[in-house]
Amino acid sequence: MSCTESGNGEDGSDTDDQIDPRGNRLYRYEYVNGQLINPLLLLDLTATPINSKGKHNGGKVLVGLDNNIHFRID
Repeated sequence: MSCTESGNGEDGSDTDDQIDPRGNRLYRYEYVNGQLINPLLLLDLTATPINSKGKHNGGKVLVGLDNNIHFRID
């Protein structure tokens, strides 16, 4: 899973309260019995440039045939 984490741990605070995001994160989870468990942080990118507009980066994440992770941050 890839996501942009909020700067204060509250979902929506980037747009509601203009809190700068902490950064972009890529996690790996295990899917067991319909649940995502055991999150493992694979990549931690600081949100740059810091802004006061509540913007964040996002992009597609794919696992290739080579079993490597490929992603693009827009």
